[in-house]
Amino acid sequence: MLKDFLISSTFASSWYIMSLVEGVILVYFASKKLNNKVLLGISFLSFAFITVIITYSFIAPNIMLIKVFKYFAVKPTNTFLVGLLWIVIGKIFADNKDKKKNYNKKINIILIISGILLFLEWYFIKIKLNDTWKDCYFMLIPFTVSIFYIVLHIKPFYFKESLLLRKMSTVIYVSHKSLIFIYQNWLVVNNQYLVILLSIISSVILTFIVDYLSKYIKFMKNAY
Repeated sequence: MLKDFLISSTFASSWYIMSLVEGVILVYFASKKLNNKVLLGISFLSFAFITVIITYSFIAPNIMLIKVFKYFAVKPTNTFLVGLLWIVIGKIFADNKDKKKNYNKKINIILIISGILLFLEWYFIKIKLNDTWKDCYFMLIPFTVSIFYIVLHIKPFYFKESLLLRKMSTVIYVSHKSLIFIYQNWLVVNNQYLVILLSIISSVILTFIVDYLSKYIKFMKNAY
């Protein structure tokens, strides 16, 4: 239980929640001694380490740390180590939220180029390892940061709609893996793509049900 709490999942896909809590605590206390540049450098090294030993495992297939993770039945991409970079990036965005700056159109070019490079990186790994289910790629960093920057500059900003999207993202995240399990194992849907489609539709419907019930059931209002 302690291992799952610290470096894994306590229920299907809960590694994200655990990593977020642990990562925020670590970054919070580290930021009292270190500036953002140092935090960014350390967290990038953490992300790069996981990316190399998992996505680029063919570079050093016999590295001892991979064996350690396997011994403890832990998937490295499901640990707080992989989330530190994104938490630090979020912190940097938050620290600069009051600095009014005009939209930088160069970000559009970065988005397009990094998107193309991300696809090529994914395709390279697919060919090299015959595996399309890797979680970490280096080009994810500029690609997702570009998207986040663009979203922050979209106007007008609708609070009600954005709040619903936040609720939806939480409910979808915590429910999608369970729904996949139900369709695959209980309802025995054999087509992989149909399972994914049904899970997406079901999880989205579930968000509206949860949102509706939270208006009438008191404890649900702050449950997610």
